[in-house]
Amino acid sequence: MQTEAPPATPPQRDGDAIDVSVHAAGTGASLAHRLWTYRHPSLVPVLFLWLVIALGIDDYGRIWSPTVPGLLTSNDWLINYEGGFVRRGLSGELLYLFHRAFTSSTLTQDLLVLQMGLYVAVGVVVTILALRTRNRLLPWVLLSPAAVLFTSYNALGGFREELLFFVALGLIALAAHTRSARRVAALCSAGAALYVVFLLSWEAGILLLPVVVLCLREALRPLPPAWFRRLATTLAAASAVAFIVQAIHPGNAAVVARICSSLARAGIPYRVNCTPTGKGIDGLASLGQSWHYTVHEVLANWPGYGFFFVWFALALAPFLVSGWARRHGTFTLVAIACVVPLFVIGSDYGRWIHLSIMSLTFFWFMTAEPEPRADAPKGALEVLALSAWVTCWSLNYWKDPFMVGGLWNALDLSGLLRHFHQYL
Repeated sequence: MQTEAPPATPPQRDGDAIDVSVHAAGTGASLAHRLWTYRHPSLVPVLFLWLVIALGIDDYGRIWSPTVPGLLTSNDWLINYEGGFVRRGLSGELLYLFHRAFTSSTLTQDLLVLQMGLYVAVGVVVTILALRTRNRLLPWVLLSPAAVLFTSYNALGGFREELLFFVALGLIALAAHTRSARRVAALCSAGAALYVVFLLSWEAGILLLPVVVLCLREALRPLPPAWFRRLATTLAAASAVAFIVQAIHPGNAAVVARICSSLARAGIPYRVNCTPTGKGIDGLASLGQSWHYTVHEVLANWPGYGFFFVWFALALAPFLVSGWARRHGTFTLVAIACVVPLFVIGSDYGRWIHLSIMSLTFFWFMTAEPEPRADAPKGALEVLALSAWVTCWSLNYWKDPFMVGGLWNALDLSGLLRHFHQYL
């Protein structure tokens, strides 16, 4: 007699296994298996993310010189405490101490590894968050030219101290996806500590303190309220002290000279990093100089800078159109308001937009609601719209919002083709 075959395992419904760790524990299926069987909706966006990260790191490495770090992105990192305590000096001091104690390479090579390593760390954290998120908005948020990939598109201005801030927010966002109370507390504490390091490396980071506090509140919701109050109070106090001591020690020409002597001993040409410009914008040479110059520059170039707000509105579009910004209106307003003073005192408008969008991106990962249709195939119109979103606009970090120079710093169609052409 013919036996009836056992019923096949029912196909996984859309929206099942929203928590990857719980799914793996319950069924024995690993995340690697889900990736290799192409069942995870984040796979293609994540692969594209890492393609552009790799291209951006390659681009930065090609324009880097180990003995002439004249890039603005490098100058700020080289400020240290060899001339006494000074604003923006902690990251450079840690780098300088590490160089003297552990490496035989040049200081700038250590810096190059640090910058690239931090960018990779941001990519790793975002990848983990993406693989734990089931929402159809994911590719629009993940691949925005104003979010993670901004650094790849702006090699001359992207590898800045903000990477420390993004790693800090990433750790806090990971805490929101963690069930262990001990791990939640550890990740939030590590994120808060790294934010203080960031603040002592770039004093304007004090403006972003409300963003960090709101992210901590969201991540610490499963724990007793006392945890959040204790950590937020400690962070606020430490941040206030860090900002005040930096305001008291802005630096001067004598401090710059001593810092430059330490860099000369590390093999960095004195003339490149320490020639005063009188303009207050070039890293080491700007210590102790007035911020009035940058305000004057912003006002003088305002008609051009005004176009950046068009790109700002475009970068905000996924959060606004999806309704997420309305549901999380307080955080959205805070993430925008925190960078408003930077538009007055600094000319890197693309960077300020990037800071705001990255803040929104990490909070979105913490609060995105699972959608049953996240795995559903995308229609042709949606694919075309997403392709245009990813490839047809860019955000320059400074001065001219339409500038695409000889270097590949924007992922529009022509920029992408130009970059690949270098390998042909």
